[in-house]
Amino acid sequence: MRSLALDRFRPSMLALCFVAVVLISWLFWFGTARVSVYEISTKARLEVDAAVRPVTSSYEGRVVASNLTVGRDVNAGDVLVEIESEAERLKLSEAKTRLEMLSPQRTALVEQLKSQEASLVQQLEAARISIAEGRKRSEEADAAALYAKREADRLATLSSSGLLSEAELSRARAEEQQRRAAADAVRLAIGRLETELRGKEKDGQGRLEALRREIAAIASQSSAAAASIEQLSYELERRQITSPVTGRIGESVDLSHGAVIHAGEKLGTIIPAGEVKLVAYFAPSSALGWVHPGQRARFRLEAFPWTEYGVINATVSRVSNEPRDGGVRVDLAIQRDSASAIPLEHGLPGVVEIEVDRASPAALLFRAAGKRLSISPEPTEAH
Repeated sequence: MRSLALDRFRPSMLALCFVAVVLISWLFWFGTARVSVYEISTKARLEVDAAVRPVTSSYEGRVVASNLTVGRDVNAGDVLVEIESEAERLKLSEAKTRLEMLSPQRTALVEQLKSQEASLVQQLEAARISIAEGRKRSEEADAAALYAKREADRLATLSSSGLLSEAELSRARAEEQQRRAAADAVRLAIGRLETELRGKEKDGQGRLEALRREIAAIASQSSAAAASIEQLSYELERRQITSPVTGRIGESVDLSHGAVIHAGEKLGTIIPAGEVKLVAYFAPSSALGWVHPGQRARFRLEAFPWTEYGVINATVSRVSNEPRDGGVRVDLAIQRDSASAIPLEHGLPGVVEIEVDRASPAALLFRAAGKRLSISPEPTEAH
């Protein structure tokens, strides 16, 4: 009987020992093991390192051509949409023609002005020379008249003494009058030349001033035409919507020929060429104080099941200090894997998991219990 009791007791002891070993092992693991603690993002997606640029219309009009095709590569300055501008093109052509016609007219008038200025200078110089010659002749005539007067006075003295006949004295007086009249005639001629000089100078300056006014009027018309050309060219540029940056068209509205667009309307977006990074948003209570640069993370894409395609490994590069729109932004650098089949394209959404701590299961249990106890219960109303 004792042997039978021992045989029955032995398996029970073994079972108890096994349970004890398992329990001790579990308690040891529960208190000493280290497991990773992850914070999970509220939203995350892949983005290029440069900001996505919108394509907007700065003018209202009817579409005549559109090159907005999703996925199309474009360079900065490429024309994406053209708005109807036939009237402005005709006005621009007219303004250019008018400017081209005014230019030779102004050139011809400038040459005419230079020619008339030179001619007037020559005419005035010739008139001044004639006046100078007349003054010399006037001096000669005055000298001859003075000599004739002195000679007549000398002969008058002789005639009063009876040494000269009256006829000789008369001839001397007549000679004196002729010389005086000749001197007066020369002075009158000089006055006439001076009057003609002033008249020529006034008339010449008047003609030159008229030419200058005409040249100024043409210059004003040319400036107005050039300003009109610049304004119309600016209007035409506004009617051509171009790509703001080099990149790829990410989205666009349907713009068929004849569609009407309005100023400020968003027509599409351009995804700039650049490196792809990972941007995630976390709840402030999960990120602030826990997420730091250098921590490892993994990105699970919604469109590519991680069980089939795996995950994208990343490293935290920057953490925002202030929440925005209820979330804390975290930028992560992607660790590229050449063997991965996941395309790194802008806009792909998913979930980011960041390893923020390694703790024992016991510590995690106590931490969870502490969080629950830290939440104060709502006071109940007394009835």
